[in-house]
Amino acid sequence: MRNFTKGLLLPFIALVLLAGCGGKDDEGVSSPLIGTWKISKVDVIEVSVDGKDFVEYFTDLGLDEATAEEFAADISASAEENSDIANVTMEFKADNTYLSTQPGEADETGTWSLSDDGKILTIDDTQYDVKTLSSSSLVARIDEEQESEGVTIKIVIEFSFTKS
Repeated sequence: MRNFTKGLLLPFIALVLLAGCGGKDDEGVSSPLIGTWKISKVDVIEVSVDGKDFVEYFTDLGLDEATAEEFAADISASAEENSDIANVTMEFKADNTYLSTQPGEADETGTWSLSDDGKILTIDDTQYDVKTLSSSSLVARIDEEQESEGVTIKIVIEFSFTKS
C-alpha cells in the first residue's frame, strides 16, 4: 500500500507544482515599442505666452508684425536645432525600463509604460501623447505649461523616432 500511495503521490505533487508554474510569465511586456529607437526629428508645434502665440505676444510688446513673425520663426527654429538630437537613442526594454544614450552625455535610465490603448507613453513621470506607433516608427507629442516670471509659457513638441 505504501508503494502504491508513493507511486500516486509523487506524480500528483509534480503535477501540482507544474500547474502552479503555468501562470502568467514575468518576462515583461510585449509591445512594438520594445527595442532601440533613434530620434529622427523634433518639431516645435506650438509656443505661446499667456495664451497668445509668439507673433501676437511680441506685437503686443510693440514689435511690428513682420519683425514679430521673424522673431517667432527664429525661436522655433532655434529650439528645433538646439534640441541636439543627433545620435540620441532610446532603448525600451521588456521589463519596462529604458536606456537613453547621447554621445558626450551621461546615459539616462528609468521606467516607461504604455497605456492599454497605446495612446499614452509615460517615461518616468512625463506623459507623451502617442500619435503613431508601428514596428518601425514612433511619433510622440508633449504638451507642457510652465509659469515663469508672471507669465505662462506653453510649448508643444513632437518627437519622431525610427527603430534601429
